[in-house]
Amino acid sequence: MKKRVLILSLFIATSGIFAYAENNVQTTTKQEISKAGVTFTVNVKSDKGPVVGALVKVTLGNTVLGAGTTDAAGNAKITIASYNKQLVRIDVSHTLYRNDSKSEVVLENDGIIPFVLKSKTESIDDAAAREAEYKAKQEAANKAAEEAKKQEDAIKQSTQQTQSEAEATKAAAEKKAAEAKAQQEALDKQRKEMEERLAAEKAAREEAAKKQQEQAQKNAENKVVDASKEAKLTAEDAKREQKEQEAKLKEAQAQAKAQKEAAASEAERLKAAEKAKKEAAKEQKAAEKAKKEAEKAAKEAEKEAKAAEKAKAQAEKLQANIEKLDEQQAKLNANRDKLNKQQQKLQSQLDKGKGDAAKIQTKMAKLDLSHAKLDESQLKIDKKREKLLKK
Repeated sequence: MKKRVLILSLFIATSGIFAYAENNVQTTTKQEISKAGVTFTVNVKSDKGPVVGALVKVTLGNTVLGAGTTDAAGNAKITIASYNKQLVRIDVSHTLYRNDSKSEVVLENDGIIPFVLKSKTESIDDAAAREAEYKAKQEAANKAAEEAKKQEDAIKQSTQQTQSEAEATKAAAEKKAAEAKAQQEALDKQRKEMEERLAAEKAAREEAAKKQQEQAQKNAENKVVDASKEAKLTAEDAKREQKEQEAKLKEAQAQAKAQKEAAASEAERLKAAEKAKKEAAKEQKAAEKAKKEAEKAAKEAEKEAKAAEKAKAQAEKLQANIEKLDEQQAKLNANRDKLNKQQQKLQSQLDKGKGDAAKIQTKMAKLDLSHAKLDESQLKIDKKREKLLKK
């Protein structure tokens, strides 16, 4: 009987195929070297209670010291005939749960070594949590797309307004520059006419003074020639002539004063014209500055428009990638549901004792591999989604 149990234990340990035990299964090492041995219990549980049919394997290096399967209470009692306090490794596995192990374990007689396994399949709560997480990520992605659209519309509206204001400012600046230029040309023309008139008046004054000087000289000469005649003039004639000369002198002085005042007035007008010219030049510079600012604003508006287009393209690309991941996620969920149904069906057959237990265990192991591949695909999808939402 011991040989049959030993052969069954070794077969389970090397092939990894699980078997249910009706009662506590007790195994021993290949050969008993001495009577010094150890008997201990491995207790295996999950969040739902004791785990039945879990394979327990005890190894020292590459040597299998003992193995067994858990009963209805989740206990596997194992006896090792020859043991001298070496550090061993204990591995626990089951088709419905994730494998677990403990290293560098020192075995004690009547000792209990506990294990708590985690289920490979998703519970209803896990599925609901995953679905909630998926919906939350989808809502976050939709919200990001909506925010990008709102930002794009706001930038577009702001860009249009900025362009309109820039065009209006540019038109006003050009109009002001044209007015300043026309005013400058008018002032230049007025100044030129004034300078020409002053030059003509100056020439006329000089000519009149020259003629007056020549006439005075001629008169003086006539006075010398006609001295004898003048001597004959009466005192009244001399007095009358003196008055006429004084009147002429006063008139000449008045004319000189008027000409001086006119020259001063013209100088003031020239000064005012020069000041107006400077003001016009200043206004022209201001108009040119306003024109440059308008052109700068137009460039900024164009830059914002390009940024809005870029944001729109990025939002569309993000939405397309999210939809692609949603399709992959839906396909993965369908495959996982299909595997879960197959696994539940096999477990039901195993619980009811229908069919070949070894074949059922093999099929369930294959389903475990399929679940593992789906887990890897799920991890890739989650990483891609996380990467997209971080952008």
